Amino acid sequence: MKRSSLILSADVRDSRIYEGVARYFHATAPITDLVLTDDLPWDRMYGDAMWPGALIQVRAAQYHRQVRKALQSISYPVVLLSPVRRCSCPQVLEDNYQAGRLAAEYFLHRKFRHFAVAGQGVDAGYLQRIQGFENTLAAHGFPVRRMIYRDYFHNDKSPAPKLGWGPYLLRSIRKAEKPLAILALDDKIGSSVLRHCADSNIRIPQEVVVLGVGNEHILCEYASPPLSSIDMNLEQLGWKAAQLLHELMQGETPPVEPIVIPPLGIVERRSTEILAAANPLVMSALRYLWDHLAGSAMPADVARAVGLSRPYLDRLFLSAFGRTVKQEQTRIRMQRIREMLATTHIPAKQIAVAVGFRTLAHMSRAFVEENKVTLRQFRAQPGAKEAAPWTLPLRAARLIPPMAEQEKHAQAQANPRGPGAPA
Repeated sequence: MKRSSLILSADVRDSRIYEGVARYFHATAPITDLVLTDDLPWDRMYGDAMWPGALIQVRAAQYHRQVRKALQSISYPVVLLSPVRRCSCPQVLEDNYQAGRLAAEYFLHRKFRHFAVAGQGVDAGYLQRIQGFENTLAAHGFPVRRMIYRDYFHNDKSPAPKLGWGPYLLRSIRKAEKPLAILALDDKIGSSVLRHCADSNIRIPQEVVVLGVGNEHILCEYASPPLSSIDMNLEQLGWKAAQLLHELMQGETPPVEPIVIPPLGIVERRSTEILAAANPLVMSALRYLWDHLAGSAMPADVARAVGLSRPYLDRLFLSAFGRTVKQEQTRIRMQRIREMLATTHIPAKQIAVAVGFRTLAHMSRAFVEENKVTLRQFRAQPGAKEAAPWTLPLRAARLIPPMAEQEKHAQAQANPRGPGAPA
């Protein structure tokens, strides 16, 4: 049977989108190859009949004119994974407005009262994130300080020399009331905010908390402190885009409206762990809970670490959060379990160790009591409340160790009593 090749072209690479696309065609049309490109292949798109279909992601506005022109000259189906102005092609898009709304609700729930949004520039998707954030907070009576570098650079009329991004950001943060909750328009901006704050002795999360968008593993996990971020559900976006493209290739009618994929949720890390608590002892206790999540720390250990009695620390926690130390520890552990179940394929037994449960059975009982579903049921739940085949693990690849390790293993199997022992 003849194989066909699709092209996936993007000015911003994200492996999770590719994973969703690849998983769809692996499960549905295994004779389809996926060709990835670093640059937008406009020269190959013009009238080139070798492609039965294309998925295109264009975030940079300067490409929009090229996209519209190219799409007039090709006859095969195309699905856009980002909004392109004045283009009628079917689209599968992130719900950026909902991401902004989610960030605002998250900060409000954590009792913050001062808010800002940070970015170096704004495209159509980022503008929707800002609107969702600002509109939600405005409904609760809170203004938002915009720290958008491009706006400052083009609109500031003072005769003084223009500031660079770092000095501009720090000047804006210092002017704001604290504690300040910042929505960074993407994880790159979020990690930059954390870095500049650290260099200027602005304490994270005591004075400023930062929430990114995208949940890019490297940027978030290895930031200092680790960056909380909104998971935009990109693997499902890739799956849905591939599904729509496949339907168009089979002659089905394209949808009139874009398909919008809601965010998966917020992956909480150290950059937002503070619940706007004014008491420094409470904040120290919170940090101790997060730092010892994988251990067996008890509430009494937390109280000793901050120099208080457990009953007194419980009263402080109840006053600040409406929960005791033990209840807050459980909340943090359940939150981390849900995060790992939803965003990784890590076995449940390893998750139990990572969040401080001695046994998988103990974690399972606690999870069911808290969430009313089992670990397996929660992991099977997709963001869009439908079957989620992209969450199914692929067949495990066999790791072939270096030859020296193979020889050492073979010798150990042949002589289990150790070197020099009789066989």
